[in-house]
Amino acid sequence: MPDSPDSTTQTPDTVHRTVRLRLYPGDAATGILLTAIAGACRYVWNHMLADAYQRFLADPANEGKPRFKARHFTVPAFTIPEAVKMDGDRLYVPKVGWLRLAGSNRYA
Repeated sequence: MPDSPDSTTQTPDTVHRTVRLRLYPGDAATGILLTAIAGACRYVWNHMLADAYQRFLADPANEGKPRFKARHFTVPAFTIPEAVKMDGDRLYVPKVGWLRLAGSNRYA
């Protein structure tokens, strides 16, 4: 047996956390832009999911069944890139601008 430590007992160098915040657009145009970004992310997700369905249908015993993101049954959401700025209760998203935040960042 090799003399290596168990990877589950070691402390990770970097800890990644997910923070969910609700964004409030300042005007209708920004809200439409955010909805369009979420729709584009959903479209790309479903497009890539079609390749996953091909693998699932070819070998259903070893591949899990993928799930589509429905337009009317899921909350419009997307991942914001790392190049954002926070200023108190505001968040700057590139190509969108400053947005108000609801909730708080527990890991600030």
